[in-house]
Amino acid sequence: MGKILELLLNLSPALENGKTLANPKTWGNVANVSHALIIVFGFILVGVKTAGYDIPITDSQLAQLAGGIASVGGTIVAYLNVATSADKGLKK
Repeated sequence: MGKILELLLNLSPALENGKTLANPKTWGNVANVSHALIIVFGFILVGVKTAGYDIPITDSQLAQLAGGIASVGGTIVAYLNVATSADKGLKK
């Protein structure tokens, strides 16, 4: 648990207004790629299931999996969106 807390504390200063991560352009690209991968992964899951391939999960489990991936991915993209822009962030 200590390592996770340390990671979060190291990530939080970039959320302050006027501060950014080092190499914000690169991290912005990471956000764009991760967003695209989330969308592609969702389409692949739905497409494979729709095409009739036997995936050993129910439709409900598929929806939960897609929702979980979208939630985690959306959180990462939102963090990177704020952390790579000096104009956005938390005011002190």
